Amino acid sequence: MRQKLIDRIGDQIELAKATEAGQSFQRVKYRRVRDIESEQVSESVVKTRVRPWWTADPDGDVTPVFSSSWS
Repeated sequence: MRQKLIDRIGDQIELAKATEAGQSFQRVKYRRVRDIESEQVSESVVKTRVRPWWTADPDGDVTPVFSSSWS
């Protein structure tokens, strides 16, 4: 769980850098795909969207927004 949070924070840092540069950022994941006929397993690249953990006001203020699934 700790490593997953560290990875997601790293994604947020990369997203912030890309946003500042005026670019987009997508996380790259690898998904294993198995061919039914030949039983060959190959990896394919899947790009996923990264949602920002912050909101920006028109004044330029940045507010972090954290959501949790705990009640």
